[in-house]
Amino acid sequence: MSSEILPLLHIQNDANDIFYDQDFMIVLERNLPLIRSTAITRPVEIEQALRYKGNFDGFCISLDIDHDYIWIVMRLNGLINCHDWDGKMESILIPADSTIELIVQRHATIQKML
Repeated sequence: MSSEILPLLHIQNDANDIFYDQDFMIVLERNLPLIRSTAITRPVEIEQALRYKGNFDGFCISLDIDHDYIWIVMRLNGLINCHDWDGKMESILIPADSTIELIVQRHATIQKML
């Protein structure tokens, strides 16, 4: 791997780390109404959903939802824990990338100021 690529990979990993930061999760939680207002509704195939009963992480992965978004998708759909998934929802809300990116940028700016 060339040395020019390594710094870019490091930046990408640091950017993704924010999704697992407790402070940022609180920010996302506080912004649920905004995230919900711009979310996309995605229909759910019941048979597929039931296969992942009790495993919301696995269900999201089967839908090709970015792993970094799984927690916020879970919260957006009223789940507290991935094991709460009963597979009976006819659709799920998926956050708009632009909304999440805006929240990430705002959070990063505030953190730099502290």
